[in-house]
Amino acid sequence: MLVNEGADLTIATLDNLKLHNHAQYFRADLRDIANARLAIKEKEYVFHLAGVKGSPKVTTEQGKLMSEIILAVGESIIKACAEAEIQNVLFTSSIGAYAEADLLTEENAYKGKAMDTPGEAKRKVERLIQSYGRQGLAYKIVRLANVYGQGDNFDPETGMFIPSLMAKVLRGDDPVEIWGDGSQVRDFIYSKDVARGIIHMMVQSPDSQPVNIGSGIGYTVAEVVETLNEIVDFEFRYDMSKPSGVAMRVLDVSKAKALGFESQYSLVDGLRETWDWFKANPKQYLQRKNYFAEFVVETK
Repeated sequence: MLVNEGADLTIATLDNLKLHNHAQYFRADLRDIANARLAIKEKEYVFHLAGVKGSPKVTTEQGKLMSEIILAVGESIIKACAEAEIQNVLFTSSIGAYAEADLLTEENAYKGKAMDTPGEAKRKVERLIQSYGRQGLAYKIVRLANVYGQGDNFDPETGMFIPSLMAKVLRGDDPVEIWGDGSQVRDFIYSKDVARGIIHMMVQSPDSQPVNIGSGIGYTVAEVVETLNEIVDFEFRYDMSKPSGVAMRVLDVSKAKALGFESQYSLVDGLRETWDWFKANPKQYLQRKNYFAEFVVETK
């Protein structure tokens, strides 16, 4: 989207992917501040999207690793931006930064312990960028719902719910196992909507107060499974012996709507585009940096 708007775009990444011929790629570990300084050199806008995410199982068992990466990358990028006096910095935080007890999460309802260790790391990066803000750094913060879409991590062992579900369907699991009873409610948003929302808030958000980016709709896990089942036929079963997780996690997106943004993709349209892309690119996720490789080998 940025390239289509005429941006001179540099993507700093550890993935071995080239997603756009008109973007330049800087392959480097951003935990090293020297690399962060090079990545943001002479840039007018910085979108800090870098991080690592995984399934609830991986988050539980590898939360410390995820937290360390989120914090180290955040510290490097924010410090580099402050040194370079960049005036347009946006940090993508997460719904996981809200307390587990929060049901409909509003930006000002930021109380209690974060949902998980990576969520707490996102909170710490938010506080860090806010402290630099008091010293003059101009920044925006968006908190994202559960993002899915093209280019996701489709590893069935470590991916989030929707991509791992699709991966199990494509490899022919019969039946596909769904943890819990399917009643868990989540806010899912398609990646194209997220991209539009991030760009919109970089330009339109009037201050540095956090803004939620989500669909604002509560979908049950069962609804997602059944909607995908309308797109591609597969057998599935719910495993009641496995944990279901938090009962409800939905973002209040009224602030984003007041600022002129709301998601456009329905669940079925987002799932269909994602499934069609995944069928055409079933191995792309193997070119992504896999921080959990050793963990997966050890547990198989």
